[in-house]
Amino acid sequence: MPRNIVDLFRRRGTHDIIRVGSNPNAVAITPDGTRAYVTNGGSETVSVIDITTNRVTDTVRVGRLPSGVAIAPDSARAYVTHGTGSVSVIDTATNTVTDTIELDVDPGAVAIAPDGTRVYITNPWSNTLTVLDTTTNAVTDTIDVDVDDLPNGVAIATDGSRAYITHLAGDSVSVLDTATNAVTTTIDVGDHPSKVSITPDGTHAYITHLAGDSVSVLDTTTNTVTTTIDVGDITGGVAITPDGNRALVANPSNNTVWVIDTSTNTVTDTVPIGHWKWRFSRPAQSTTAVAITPDGTHAYVAQSRGKWVSVITINPARSSLDGSFDPLASPS
Repeated sequence: MPRNIVDLFRRRGTHDIIRVGSNPNAVAITPDGTRAYVTNGGSETVSVIDITTNRVTDTVRVGRLPSGVAIAPDSARAYVTHGTGSVSVIDTATNTVTDTIELDVDPGAVAIAPDGTRVYITNPWSNTLTVLDTTTNAVTDTIDVDVDDLPNGVAIATDGSRAYITHLAGDSVSVLDTATNAVTTTIDVGDHPSKVSITPDGTHAYITHLAGDSVSVLDTTTNTVTTTIDVGDITGGVAITPDGNRALVANPSNNTVWVIDTSTNTVTDTVPIGHWKWRFSRPAQSTTAVAITPDGTHAYVAQSRGKWVSVITINPARSSLDGSFDPLASPS
């Protein structure tokens, strides 16, 4: 039993808190597991975090309203979307912007094909999906995915054959055949689907909702919703552990992360995010995005109302049993 409220948050909180820029809203980790890239919507920057030390080693100025980030499979480039109508390409060896791709739309989320040849970008206000060729950084296609349905999140199947696009206003998910760039089916999933992540074996997609207080589980073989997990509050970003055993879901309202056991599709843990003092002296920091290291040992959580990224240590010995996280030391 914790002796006091400080011990409680030490044992149930995060082990490190990293100061980044203003309003961090997206985070991606390089496939080689060395760095995390965080878009700071209020600072016009991307913070680069060294995974070993959990320190910001570089800050890249990218321009107005950075809102999404994805890393190429070879870890060589980061693609950053801007709500002002462009995409920045960062060379991760030098952490400099090497290209800026101007679009005729205001992009949102971004995902990269597993073979690294294409970038897929949602454009909520034009109801389209932009496809970039990573060799030339040129737009190769602009796909109408639905009318007036606000495409928001996007994830690519592990074999690269399909893209899954959430529609905030359409209460649905579109499935895109990446060989033909045609929408093959649209699936009703519930109120205001927001973000989507696919399990490593490619069999299921986990979809969060800005309304409905739930997470939908989609069978990617049949393209049907097989389970709706009631979590009791709005849900934000979602990430799956590399072993496929757990889904981590951000809760913007209560500044927590839910842990879902993917074998039972039940919530097994709720992890408070941020320094314990925030719960008494500061407003909620609004957890919005989460990314997991390739070795599955840590999760990086962006808090969009502040200037912070929090780190959760995942206990490998226990995560396969009950989804728990290490009792953690006080934030540094």
